[in-house]
Amino acid sequence: MGLTVKDLDHISKLCSLNINESEKDKFISQIEDILGFVSKLQNLDIDSVESLSHPIENNYMEMNTGLEKSNFSDGFIKNINHNIKDNGIVIKSAIK
Repeated sequence: MGLTVKDLDHISKLCSLNINESEKDKFISQIEDILGFVSKLQNLDIDSVESLSHPIENNYMEMNTGLEKSNFSDGFIKNINHNIKDNGIVIKSAIK
């Protein structure tokens, strides 16, 4: 089952993306490649892999700036241009 132009139009609408007609075939091909890779990942045997609560658990970003160490997410939250609620970013809903 391949991705259709109708599927791409639906995805782009949900993501608030404007995709030119001339780029649609390229995007469809790229999305199908990504989905194919995800399909390969689903077949991996990960029974012996220890699970993590977060991929960068207890790691703090270290920069040679002379400033105090801080949690990477704290700096990210301070530098965004969106509303913050409960330490999260409030965005416009993609699903209607």
